[in-house]
Amino acid sequence: MSDNNIIEQHKAPALDVRDLQVEFDAQGGVVKAVRGVSFSVNPGETLGIVGESGCGKSVTMMSVMGLIPMPPGRIVGGSAKLNGRELLGLPLRELNNIRGAEIGMVFQDPMSALNPTMRIGEQIAETLMIHRGIGKTEALKRAVELLERTKIPEAAKRARQYPFEFSGGMLQRAVIAMSLACNPSVLIADEPTTALDVTIQNQVLELMREIQREEGMAIVLITHDLGVVARMADHVTVMYAGQVVESGTVDDIFYRSAHPYTLGLKEAMPSAEMHVEQKLTAIAGSPPDLFAPPAGCGYCNRCNHALNICDKLGPELIAVGEGHHSRCWLQHAQAKREVAELYQGSKRAC
Repeated sequence: MSDNNIIEQHKAPALDVRDLQVEFDAQGGVVKAVRGVSFSVNPGETLGIVGESGCGKSVTMMSVMGLIPMPPGRIVGGSAKLNGRELLGLPLRELNNIRGAEIGMVFQDPMSALNPTMRIGEQIAETLMIHRGIGKTEALKRAVELLERTKIPEAAKRARQYPFEFSGGMLQRAVIAMSLACNPSVLIADEPTTALDVTIQNQVLELMREIQREEGMAIVLITHDLGVVARMADHVTVMYAGQVVESGTVDDIFYRSAHPYTLGLKEAMPSAEMHVEQKLTAIAGSPPDLFAPPAGCGYCNRCNHALNICDKLGPELIAVGEGHHSRCWLQHAQAKREVAELYQGSKRAC
């Protein structure tokens, strides 16, 4: 069964990505950064995309938004539909009308997303003036209301300040306010809490959940933090070496993990039950070279349970439950060993 057919179909997903393939020309050859990625997210739901650095999760979403540089990058296949409208291949002018209006983005580094020479309120107002066509006075008033909504104190005063006068947490709130200015149906959050301390992280995540409940928007959360995923996500897509290796509900991923890589990520994550003397279990080895992706499973060389077929033939996503899929030969009906036996006692929830 192909990846396109196994993803659960919905009548009207907010964002529906199918078989996305992205390459980059580099000095050493062609990097196959995204290799047939498929997922969907419904209005009011949060999809968590997780994986280690370089797995392709950010490139996937940047490609969907048309933000990868072309050249050297190029989209060589697939589809990405926002509320049923195809995004890939749209002229730049049409994409510009969609970005910021129908789909918003919160970047990992808020300082890079803001113009240091413009006041915060003016930057938010500019979004409204461009996409909604309202006057500057009304847009500035709306900008203050958005800052208040994101719980920035003294919003009217803060709207007249520059980015360098904001703390990291307030900068991220300002970027969230800007991304929500036009009430987008999809919000993409790329590592939105990485540079923040734990207290501010919790405040930002709770703010996103509160706004989602009010607006019913879909959120795509890109992160390497499984704790954030456990708290925020309804569904999870695990990526490795440019592919989806496991997908399912948040309970599927944390309590019924089916791919060795997912289990490895969980074992490498600290938990409240760990003793001080205990050491985290790191995943040995390195990801494969995407200049020349392996013919078989990309995780084979790091997997303690690899079969003979694993380095020769790459598996498709295999159904292991309703809406739960794993790209692993151990899940195949003809596999000699059961995953439940292999990983008995290894299903520690995060």
